[in-house]
Amino acid sequence: MAEYVKVGPWVNGGAPALSAANLDTLETQYELIKSEDLTFAGIKSFSGTVLVAQDIQHIGDTNTKIEFTPDAISLETGGTSRVDLSNTGLRIGGAGSRVTGILDEDAMGSDSAVKLATQQSIKAYVDASFKSKLGNSSYNGAGGNQAIAGVGFQPKAVIIFASASTYNEAWSVGFGDENLAEYNLHQSGAATSTLLGANIVECYNAPGNLGWDAVLLSLDADGFTLTWTKNGLPAGTCVYTYLCLK
Repeated sequence: MAEYVKVGPWVNGGAPALSAANLDTLETQYELIKSEDLTFAGIKSFSGTVLVAQDIQHIGDTNTKIEFTPDAISLETGGTSRVDLSNTGLRIGGAGSRVTGILDEDAMGSDSAVKLATQQSIKAYVDASFKSKLGNSSYNGAGGNQAIAGVGFQPKAVIIFASASTYNEAWSVGFGDENLAEYNLHQSGAATSTLLGANIVECYNAPGNLGWDAVLLSLDADGFTLTWTKNGLPAGTCVYTYLCLK
């Protein structure tokens, strides 16, 4: 058994022999400084502070432990830090960002790099962020702008399915994004092949002949605006269905 320095009537080496079995009783009478490790069996209760220089380890598994460093605690298994706490927050896995709190913000307004969000906030944010609106309209004018309103939000993308009412084989499928980039796939009334176009709408009786085309001018607060060009003197109307996405 190791010897101890005792504060009391004894000096070094003069203290009675100590053991783990009677330590609980003696610690209430003397302040002991342990010179070797002790192993305790069963449950031990300490009424004061337990001071640990570095680790609390699992017996027979020294790489599973709670490690103490200045102003930090780390929980390790298999020699790898799984969770650690410091003055700058909580970190999981020993790498990456530290977390300092959990916020309930439906709009994610703080845009924090160190705060997590509640499940309810994430759902509310996603539900509010993704929107869609399906509608239809038509155009048979001489050219110019056509504003589509009533969408209920500012779109980030628009898809338009168009057809010329008098040309059964004329159709167009166009796509436009928030940068006003736009393309379409179309087939004219006199063509047998599908063509790629640079506008969001192209509906012709024959390539470059009678019909309409439109470019995406803007994505507005409540819809979008198209700028139409009329080619020749087409009969009928360009009818279209649109899908706005946010």
